[in-house]
Amino acid sequence: MSEILSELKQSAKSKYPERREIHYSVVAGFILLRFVAPAILNPELFDLRKEGGRTETVTRTLTLVSKAVQSVGNCLSNESNKVLIKESYMEPIMTKFCSEPYLQSMKVFLDTVSSTNVIHSSFPVKLKEG
Repeated sequence: MSEILSELKQSAKSKYPERREIHYSVVAGFILLRFVAPAILNPELFDLRKEGGRTETVTRTLTLVSKAVQSVGNCLSNESNKVLIKESYMEPIMTKFCSEPYLQSMKVFLDTVSSTNVIHSSFPVKLKEG
């Protein structure tokens, strides 16, 4: 996976050399939209939560969490770190998450997962038992 993400990152840098941080947007889009958002929106499909008991409130909350995570990814390649906020009540939290400490943490994560120079462990890592 790191090799694919590294290739995406290099392709974005080559195609848009004038946009210094475009590679973060490309890698974030791939990771967040294909892996993280689906797991947040449907935790039952990934064995992160047991079936049943999902209310409209829970579904709405998971949708907002997913939007918040995706918005941080969108802020990464935005020069002003501004994000379009459709729900005005989300503005305080989105302003916080699109601030430098959170963006820097996201950049470190994206650099790590898209690097082919990461030292791989000789034993498998279990993300979830069961």
